[in-house]
Amino acid sequence: MMENELKFKEYIINGKTYRMNIFETAKTREDNYLIGYLLGDGGINPETHKRNARLFVSSTEKYIIDFFKNNYCPDVIMDSRIPINKTRNIVSKIESHKINFSSKFSNVFKKYGLLSKKIDRTYHNIKKDNMNCFLLGLFDADGHISWGRRKDRNRLWCNYGITHPSLKMLTKLQRFFSDELGISTYISPKPNENCYVFRTSRREDIVTILEYMYVDTPVIFNKTKYENSMRYIKEYNK
Repeated sequence: MMENELKFKEYIINGKTYRMNIFETAKTREDNYLIGYLLGDGGINPETHKRNARLFVSSTEKYIIDFFKNNYCPDVIMDSRIPINKTRNIVSKIESHKINFSSKFSNVFKKYGLLSKKIDRTYHNIKKDNMNCFLLGLFDADGHISWGRRKDRNRLWCNYGITHPSLKMLTKLQRFFSDELGISTYISPKPNENCYVFRTSRREDIVTILEYMYVDTPVIFNKTKYENSMRYIKEYNK
């Protein structure tokens, strides 16, 4: 359950009734997590002459998509399948889960900078007090953390990063890290891909980032990334 009692409204679409929790402003921790997650992993169904543009979201982490479905649009159908990339002749072995958000959500998503292709996406109207949950959503969708110890020096190393095709968005995020967290980051093109990697490898800065993201968390987040992050902090503090 979200931090506020769910308030579903009913909408008639093509003769069918759908319950939806459409918020005008992202007030809860979960709302802001959803915005961050969609910034990373939200796909777009473009506008047609019959239908307005709308977003969809997919993940191999079924519990995350389940949460979005149950708390925002419980009457939509979840599509679960093993994806096939015919262009690259790639067949995944892991099942992916997807829901489509109704175009009734589109004005809200547009307000927050999401209703576009990922390369053109940015973020707007996120309050400073909500940035940790927003950043956690983006990290769970498009972020990574890797760490270990160099055997030759018994020295801890760590890399934190977010991969995304929107340079505009990553540059804005870089300013936030510098101005609000006092952390320097760098952005570089990812080889052979049309995207960029926002990253830092300074160990103490990564601890600061993780502690910032995981304070006062929403009820939903990526459990595997959380456990890996906590192991790193524990190892750093030894």
